[in-house]
Amino acid sequence: AQYFIYIGIIILFTIVFNQMFAIFASFAATKTDLQSLGACLLLFNLLFCGFIVAPDIIPKYYIWIYWWAPMAWAYRALLVNEFTSPDFQNVTSHQNQTEGQLALIEGGFTFHNGEAFGKDWIAWGAIYLIFYQLICVVVTGILLQFLRVKKKIISPSRPDTTNFSIIGNIGRQSVRGLIRRRESDQEGDGYHLIEDHDSLVTNGGGGGAGGSSSSSNYNNEMNDDDLDLPFTKVDLSFHDICYEVTASQTNEKLKLLKNINGVFRAGRMCALMGSSGAGKTTLMDVIALRKTAGTVEGEVRLNGHLQEPTSFRRCSGYVEQFDVQSPQLTVRETVLF
Repeated sequence: AQYFIYIGIIILFTIVFNQMFAIFASFAATKTDLQSLGACLLLFNLLFCGFIVAPDIIPKYYIWIYWWAPMAWAYRALLVNEFTSPDFQNVTSHQNQTEGQLALIEGGFTFHNGEAFGKDWIAWGAIYLIFYQLICVVVTGILLQFLRVKKKIISPSRPDTTNFSIIGNIGRQSVRGLIRRRESDQEGDGYHLIEDHDSLVTNGGGGGAGGSSSSSNYNNEMNDDDLDLPFTKVDLSFHDICYEVTASQTNEKLKLLKNINGVFRAGRMCALMGSSGAGKTTLMDVIALRKTAGTVEGEVRLNGHLQEPTSFRRCSGYVEQFDVQSPQLTVRETVLF
């Protein structure tokens, strides 16, 4: 029985601690903030759980941390579960106490009168962890519902805002997103998301007062500290892609892809459409190096360089069609995740 109690406490404590970190993850703006908060949480739990500093010598003005820390309740329950087992029930000559009781007393796990904790503290520990888990779930849900921490995304290059006009409503719905038209003789026209805004900005002829105000505010908000680090844009092209597999019941060769050519331009969203069974997913799996069976032929190039498996996997992301998405996340949060 002690073994299953031990496993149960470990599992319960792991769930509770993960949920505590989920609270920080729900409002932390960056990974650095989350790591800092998590380190402080872990430090307090380790210092005041009773392992490093015995509970009976913790100063009174810090004892509340001991009774709050989930790790202290889990650690106490594990010790009581161990030292109340039949292996430690031999009675000693010291006040007719068992070996387990003496071990708990020596470790400082006692009441105010010096009596060691009993088996009932295993149940109290489990109850506290379950109650604490429920509180953490509620707090996480409230933060996810009412608090959204969004990271500002700024283009490395300063846009030309001298000829902008604002469109307030389209189809009775407020349009969100500040969009800049890229002006490049080589790359052509396109749109790039800069930051959240309550209006749609487009390159047009009638700037007007609204456009001038938006441009002025935007220029004031932009500074060198907000700029993201520059990166090399990549055009992905593929030429004569063929994919052949062997039928499962016969030795017949099936050619699922035959001489497929195409290019994905940098900074553009590309939709690959076709009927069911046309080979859309198969093509994407081949390009993303997800196919381990069959024979793949053809070339995949990035900015003219042949695809190198190790570096390609490091610099690319691939979400499969059956990937489970969280309904609590916005579209931007899902893409960033």
